[in-house]
Amino acid sequence: MAVTKTVAGSWLVDFRDQHRRRIRKTFNTHKEAVEFQKEALAQVVKREYVKPSPITVAAVADKWYGRKTSIDSGQDEQPNNAGGQPIKKASYRRSSLIDWKNHIENYIKPQLGHLKSMTLTSNGSRVRSLSGISVSHLRWRTKS
Repeated sequence: MAVTKTVAGSWLVDFRDQHRRRIRKTFNTHKEAVEFQKEALAQVVKREYVKPSPITVAAVADKWYGRKTSIDSGQDEQPNNAGGQPIKKASYRRSSLIDWKNHIENYIKPQLGHLKSMTLTSNGSRVRSLSGISVSHLRWRTKS
């Protein structure tokens, strides 16, 4: 992990995350760069660093619901290694799908949909009503 000055006069933090992906971020001041470096290094050591993403909570919720409906309709089949026959994953009851869609449209999108998923914290100033598990799960979904 290194903090270097660029030709343009800004400061560059260059490091690799826990998955060996290279991350580079620039800052206006050396102090900001060093603070980010310390925070990022601590997260990498704990294997908690997640690269910031512009994806909103609404997009994550829609993607999640889309996966649930594609599994329900049988579009998400995987071949069986032993016999070569496709195995259909578990399907969901129609009432569950309707309930999930209602929660997304009536609660998640109006209150949290405009926020970027990476700005959510379990104990921070942004959203206090989410548990740490929910935030971790949401961040995990945005990796792919």
